[in-house]
Amino acid sequence: MEINPIQVHLAINHYPIFGLLIGTVLLLVATLMKSKVLLKASMLLIVSVGLVGIPVFFSGEESEEKVEHQKGYSEHYLEEHEELGETAYQAGLILSAFALVLFLLEHISGKNFQLANWLLFLSCLIVLGIYYLTATHGGKIRHSEIRGDAISTELIQEHSD
Repeated sequence: MEINPIQVHLAINHYPIFGLLIGTVLLLVATLMKSKVLLKASMLLIVSVGLVGIPVFFSGEESEEKVEHQKGYSEHYLEEHEELGETAYQAGLILSAFALVLFLLEHISGKNFQLANWLLFLSCLIVLGIYYLTATHGGKIRHSEIRGDAISTELIQEHSD
């Protein structure tokens, strides 16, 4: 059985969202408790989110070509999801790089950069928002029941003929 890009995209696209959510909560707890172990774990989890974002992004690019030939999809939401996906991909990589640099600085120096940890936490919240918007638009590509707009009926009829 051959695995296609759509299957890969759908199988792994939730990891960055939930991984970052868990990493953000863990980062908050670690920062408040001043726990070096939890802090390192949260930073490594955040780094992994950006790394998994790479195959999510590229499988999404390949999936677009296959979805365009299916009935009932929304070109409008596909285009918005693609644009948001690129932003999410870049934001995830930047966030991961920030977390990795901070991890290495704290690990090598043995110091706790409290202000940088809070800045990382704020950055995580921003990227979570971007991920959320990207995911909701991705769901609307094929799920007219969650679109909730007047354009949905027209788009479904347009692509189901």
